[in-house]
Amino acid sequence: VCSSDLEQKHPLLGRFLDAAKQETSQRIPKEILNDEILSGDKKEDFILEIGSEEMPASFIQPALENLKNKVRTFLEQENIPYDSIEMYGTPRRLTAYVQGLALAKPATTEEKRGPALESAYDSQGDPKPAALGFFKSISQNPINLSEIDHHKNLFIREVNGKLYLFAHISTESKPTAHLLAENLPGIILGIDFPKKMRWADYDISYARPLRWIVALFGKHVVPFSVGNIEAGRESFGHRQLNPSGFALEKAQDYLLLLKEHKVIADVFERRRLILSQLEKIESDLHAQAADKEKVLEQVINLVEWPELLVGTFSKEYLKAPKEVLISEMVEHQKYFPLVKSDGTLINNFVITANTKPTPQIIEGNQRALSPRLADGLALYQIDLKIPLSEFNERLKSITYQKTLGSVYSKVERLIKHAEVLQRYLDISTPEKAKRAALYSKCDIASKMVYEFPDLQGIMGKYYALAHGEEEEVANAIEEQWMPRGENAPLPSTETGIILSLAEKFDNLLGCLLAGLKASSSSDPYGLRRQALGMIKMLISHSLRLPLKEVLDELVLHFPEELRKGKKAVPDVLEFLMNRIKTVFLEYGLAKDEVEASAAAGFDDIYDSFLKAQALKSFREKEGRFIKLFEVYKRAKGQLNENNGNLFTESLLKEKAEISLHQLLKNSEEPFMSALTNRQYDNAYTMIADIQPALAALFDEVKILADDPKVRSNRLALLQIVFDRFSKLLDFSKIKE
Repeated sequence: VCSSDLEQKHPLLGRFLDAAKQETSQRIPKEILNDEILSGDKKEDFILEIGSEEMPASFIQPALENLKNKVRTFLEQENIPYDSIEMYGTPRRLTAYVQGLALAKPATTEEKRGPALESAYDSQGDPKPAALGFFKSISQNPINLSEIDHHKNLFIREVNGKLYLFAHISTESKPTAHLLAENLPGIILGIDFPKKMRWADYDISYARPLRWIVALFGKHVVPFSVGNIEAGRESFGHRQLNPSGFALEKAQDYLLLLKEHKVIADVFERRRLILSQLEKIESDLHAQAADKEKVLEQVINLVEWPELLVGTFSKEYLKAPKEVLISEMVEHQKYFPLVKSDGTLINNFVITANTKPTPQIIEGNQRALSPRLADGLALYQIDLKIPLSEFNERLKSITYQKTLGSVYSKVERLIKHAEVLQRYLDISTPEKAKRAALYSKCDIASKMVYEFPDLQGIMGKYYALAHGEEEEVANAIEEQWMPRGENAPLPSTETGIILSLAEKFDNLLGCLLAGLKASSSSDPYGLRRQALGMIKMLISHSLRLPLKEVLDELVLHFPEELRKGKKAVPDVLEFLMNRIKTVFLEYGLAKDEVEASAAAGFDDIYDSFLKAQALKSFREKEGRFIKLFEVYKRAKGQLNENNGNLFTESLLKEKAEISLHQLLKNSEEPFMSALTNRQYDNAYTMIADIQPALAALFDEVKILADDPKVRSNRLALLQIVFDRFSKLLDFSKIKE
């Protein structure tokens, strides 16, 4: 993060940094560099503001996070105390504000253990390679063993009966200002941006040309240079509203003086200001902003002094689907669209301006938006004239993935997948499932989706409705893409559930067959998101689905040559396993509850979820679970002696063991019935009812009887109890 890192990557930049370092120490004010501060603990606030030409809005937040990490890493590596780091940013400036930064890096002394003495020196006391390496690591010239006793920083100490070489490593106190001046040029030029540029003939690069740098430590400038820019105390106001420069007397003046010059540097304050203005507009127009958070994240870093205005467009454009118009306004123009309480779009939109509101601004934005809306309406009307069957025909020439063939090949698989899933889930109808799958991808061939890929499915729904398809079939075409993001809505129609599951199973199987596995750092096909969505669908809609059985059928819908030698089904099941656990945890289940309930695996996700929920509920009932767990542990200890002997009722002698056996016999049928009907709460109650009889057995009966036959029989009785438990959970996974 500092100068040395950049010097290795950019030799020309290294020469610039070397020259900058030579100049800085001579220009640092005595008040923050003199010897007096080295022994004190005085603190001051420090501010670094990097001023530039306007940067793209998408650059700001990642750059602020990156700058904060670099400043924090520098301070922690240098062991310089500080209280906190606050970040501010606008299109023209990135700012790090360090509160309570120590004026000096404190002196330190630490011990470092070296090699064992026998490995460090030979019989003559000369250092071996291990000692030479240790001396090099602490910047110490090698010395003979006999000299160690007379060396102030080296000594020998016994550790666990063995002698080791040790060193005291001391670092002197240094003025923070000096370290800042040396390292800040490298930190600034090391900020990561999606793209950087060079300007003039400077051997440096940044997101946009640099214009000024503020570096104030309390009241004093920390002097350094970047390119032709000298760090100082002068910042600049809003480019249009108050463009003059102004000097900061001290770091603490920063936010207040910027506000006086029409700049709100605090991102969160700009957000609050935008939202408060937007809420007033919504109230006045009796409407709500659509995609509010999405637009907000885009405009918040487009402005330094936000002013919201309302524009209008022709009602003629409302003939197009609202999603098309919203997409035009949000994606291209960064406007807030407005909708009524029933979701109907109105012909008003909200502009986020960066200057004083004027009618000319409204008029200019209206002129910019109208052609876009006109294009959207025209594309929609053109697409409406094309039959769905023709769209499908075009899919034959659109490649889905080079190994998996065309999009039309995918449609053919989805039709088969949907048939299988409808049969297993027994929801919707075969006809609806097949029809939805048939036209599931038709809109991919449309002009509208070509221009707006995010409208896949949405436009398919509109085209299907326009061509007379049933409403549930049309809705399913949209719902196949759900959930579209984390915590986004799930499909709500039965046909939509089938098609969405078919789509996700096809993607998981297809990508694994094509060798396109998701890794820890890359998931370009969104397989993790789709797996999570699939799991949540099955749980939310209480759907039972035997995963392996279904996958074994679905994989046959892929070409045989693609399946040959592949183990796609086991790979998909393994991929799903950790995601299932993740979703269960999101539903508030404890990790050990999930593990204990999955003794039989996760083949039926909803069934496993019900078991885990029942365990959680039973566990929360005061007393019963704890008592059951205690007798489980006692039984587990005894069963270590069990050699798999068979149980014989005639060998029962004591009252307690006879009572336990009778209880097990009487409850066997109701217990199995509860499991069959997935009444897991009842099943837990029934195994809890075993606890008193089991406790009595341990209190009254000698399990490890002297008679081998009686002992084996009692252990076999305990095994029956354990087998009963294991049908419901694996107690060994429970944490106390």
